Amino acid sequence: MKTDYSGDKRVILMFSGQGPDYYQMGRDLYEHHPVFANWMRRGDEVVEDVMGYSVVGELYGEGHRKSEAFSQTLKTHPAIYV
Repeated sequence: MKTDYSGDKRVILMFSGQGPDYYQMGRDLYEHHPVFANWMRRGDEVVEDVMGYSVVGELYGEGHRKSEAFSQTLKTHPAIYV
């Protein structure tokens, strides 16, 4: 059976895995791709409701350079999912 995918919307799931997380990761996507940013914000709302902090604020907030490891498991796991 041949499937015709023409016209289908594609979904890309990107998971960094465990360990290589860093502050500012995905920022270019967040700033330049509205669909990515929309889903980040929606996931961020859930994390904020449940965990009491903003993943977006944690990742992209002032005070953290890209070279810094983002390594607190309580924050990295929700960030990977979002």
